[in-house]
Amino acid sequence: VHTIYRTQGKYAAQRALRSVRRSTSSPTVRAQIDQMLTEIVNGTFTRHPSGAPVDRKPTPRPKPTKATRPTKPISHAARRRRRLMAALLVLVLIALGAWHWWPRHVNVFNLKIADNAPVGTCLGKQDKDWLNTPTALRKGDCDKPHWGEVIAYIQLAKVPSAYPGDAQANALAYFRCGEALVQQHLNNSGYAVRAFYAGANDWNDGKNQTTYENYAACVIHRSDGNDLTAGGVTKPDAPKKRAPVAMALFATDVAQNAPVGTCVQNRSDGQLTGNVPIVDCSEWHWAQIIGYPTICPAGKPWPGDAAVIAQAEKACGTPRLRGFTSWAGSPDHSWWSDSKQVKYAYCLVHRADDKPFKGALG
Repeated sequence: VHTIYRTQGKYAAQRALRSVRRSTSSPTVRAQIDQMLTEIVNGTFTRHPSGAPVDRKPTPRPKPTKATRPTKPISHAARRRRRLMAALLVLVLIALGAWHWWPRHVNVFNLKIADNAPVGTCLGKQDKDWLNTPTALRKGDCDKPHWGEVIAYIQLAKVPSAYPGDAQANALAYFRCGEALVQQHLNNSGYAVRAFYAGANDWNDGKNQTTYENYAACVIHRSDGNDLTAGGVTKPDAPKKRAPVAMALFATDVAQNAPVGTCVQNRSDGQLTGNVPIVDCSEWHWAQIIGYPTICPAGKPWPGDAAVIAQAEKACGTPRLRGFTSWAGSPDHSWWSDSKQVKYAYCLVHRADDKPFKGALG
């Protein structure tokens, strides 16, 4: 911790101490860690290892006199050794400087979450294709303005479990990462969240011989391109309470919608055409999302409003639960302006009396 404090700053030292505290149940160790955290906050944390004689001055040795000073001349071999040591020292200093300034990489995409860079890790400016290289993100300095941070690792599904499909996996990842953003009160401050997760080939479904933990890594950065402030914005110890996330039900790409199986907290705009508050169905909600069925393939002509509404209602069907009814959202005429656009409906199930309820409908 003292080495981290000296080389990476106080915020990195605090993260290291908190990580160790979470991994131990020893009251003694935790008390020592709490003391060190308090010292760091108060600015009294010593840069010397605990127990080192920082205040004790060495007893000065007597200066050598002419009578005791060695008179033997330095040999040629000794001079060569000194020059060699000096050269090696210069190379070591150059290497240390290069190590300090050269971009270091961090991994947020190991098979196991515990093997990744910890939550709160700061990231430097990334390459253009950084979304395709989650194993080699550039490490940043948390004590200085930096580009982004690792905000959370979120479990998307049980291990093992069937791959949910590309669209549903993407929707789940961004819902859960968005929830982490809300939990840390960063959702309305100009932040963007990016999610990394495995595709079908690496997903742990119990058949493809992988130990991937079916999770998403969440990275945040400023949506306007500016740097995050020095000191970091991530709070690894923030409460993990369920929170609503603003998501769409009708994006042109289904993968950008709220995931199937989550719930609409309330019918805020009446027509549900914009972003709506999405919650885990264990919370109070108005309706549950049960699907996004295709009602018209790309290239088909506009059949008229009545036909589109009828197709949507047919695709969504009628719930078999007594006291519940369905809500079928359908696209308008503007969706047919793009001949390559697949047209779909969104299907919700809610109580017939519109009252809120808790729990998933299955």
